[in-house]
Amino acid sequence: MHQLFGLVLGKRDLSRAGDLFSLEDSDIEDCLSQALEEIKAISCSPVSTQARAYAHTHNHTHSHTPMHPYTRIHAHTNR
Repeated sequence: MHQLFGLVLGKRDLSRAGDLFSLEDSDIEDCLSQALEEIKAISCSPVSTQARAYAHTHNHTHSHTPMHPYTRIHAHTNR
C-alpha cells in the first residue's frame, strides 16, 4: 500500500488525508483494492459505528430541512 494510504488508513492520521488528492493515479492504482478493503474494515468496526451513532444523535443540524421561500411567505400572509 502507498505510504500515504498507510498513514491515513493504517495510523488514522487524518491530518494527511487531503494529501491523497495530490497523488498521481499511477502511484496508487496498484493499492486501491487494498485501500478499499481497509476503508470497509474501518467503517464496519465497532468504534466507527459507535462514532456514527453518536454523531447522528448529537448533530441536529442535518435534521432540519429549510423551509421553501414560497411556503415561508404564505405562512406569514395566511395568519
